[in-house]
Amino acid sequence: MADARYSLARQLVEIRNRVLVIMLAWAVAAASAFAFSDLLLEHLLLVGPQVPVVYINPPELFLVKLRVALFVGLAACLPLVVLQVALFLFPSMYARERRCALFLLLIGLVFAAGGALFAYRIALPTLFEFFAAFDHSRIDAVFDLQQYVRFTANTIVAITIGFESPVVVWILGLTGIVSKAQLRASRAYVYLAVLLLAAILTPADPISMVLVALPLVLLYEVGIMLVALTTR
Repeated sequence: MADARYSLARQLVEIRNRVLVIMLAWAVAAASAFAFSDLLLEHLLLVGPQVPVVYINPPELFLVKLRVALFVGLAACLPLVVLQVALFLFPSMYARERRCALFLLLIGLVFAAGGALFAYRIALPTLFEFFAAFDHSRIDAVFDLQQYVRFTANTIVAITIGFESPVVVWILGLTGIVSKAQLRASRAYVYLAVLLLAAILTPADPISMVLVALPLVLLYEVGIMLVALTTR
């Protein structure tokens, strides 16, 4: 019993130390990002249409810059988070499990980076074009800075999480919750759902629809491929 308590205490101390390392790195990364907050904010504003962007409250611009810095700092720390998780879990794993977990963590980072890039380069401009289609000739568009940054950040986070779907499908396959046969049998329903989602999120032109739907379909196929390669 004493050994079990000692082992639990050591694990809790290790978790605390690793969390402290992550928090310290996040603080440093966020402080560095805040030094370039004007440049970061400019890049966010370039994604949207060229309309006036205003802020209402005196501290709003400072708080928006701070949120952007925290957001970018957290994104920059994701590799360190993965490393700390790996260092904590790997000692209790077999060699094959370590290789599998390492691949899972690395491919999760790759998909996250791809999702963020896709959101910034393709999805956000497409969404702004969609909303611009509802402009009225007698109504001028003026964006509130806080709402604009919240919308862009939420969109980037949502699409980044969506790009993690192959990893989620792979985990479900590894744990036996779903099989590759079930995933393949569900293709038609998944494709239909993706097309409906793309039709809602994009303007009427088919090019924008394909730009949104194709990556989601490919991600689903990647998930099936990962399950097929690692399960019987």
